[in-house]
Amino acid sequence: MSNRARVLVGIAATSLAAYVYLDISIRDLLPHGDGVRIVKQFAAAALSPEANPQNIFIAVLVTIKYAVAAITLAFALAMPLSVIASSSFWAGCGVPCQVLRWVVRSFIALMRSVHELLWAVLLLAAMGLSPISAVIAIAIPYAGTLAKVFSDIIDESSLKAETALHSIGASRLQKFFFGRLPQAIPDILSYAFYRFECGCSKDCKQ
Repeated sequence: MSNRARVLVGIAATSLAAYVYLDISIRDLLPHGDGVRIVKQFAAAALSPEANPQNIFIAVLVTIKYAVAAITLAFALAMPLSVIASSSFWAGCGVPCQVLRWVVRSFIALMRSVHELLWAVLLLAAMGLSPISAVIAIAIPYAGTLAKVFSDIIDESSLKAETALHSIGASRLQKFFFGRLPQAIPDILSYAFYRFECGCSKDCKQ
């Protein structure tokens, strides 16, 4: 049996077990009552959208607002995570520091591996239908992506300033925050603006 077949069999077995354990009814999964009305309204709006200039302008403005809010929150989360996840920040540190770095990098990988739609489902259940839940759902995977890229940018920065600070007796943190990190800031900001464009258009690659 091929690996793909094993995966499909595993998915089918898990789905069957979940169906039996949760006592799911197929009828409950179908739209009924207000659900049918909402589906009809959605289908009618999708087939005949109101593409007048006012609606388009409002939609564009709302999209930009959500993108600004999400990328701002993502940047605020990503910066400290990227510092902790970078290997250069822990240079010369012991095993406990490396374990902490591994934990943070794993957390970052989890953030960016789950799609924003799945985060939205979880946050809708926890916080209800609100703009802040949508912003957080977009910001979490963006923060994971930003933190990963930012940490790589920091680690690949030039060593010249850090070496100069080391020659005059600077500490490890001084060398990092005054030597390595300032050199990475231009590339970090450039990538952050690129992700902002992605938030507006959803047409980009990591």
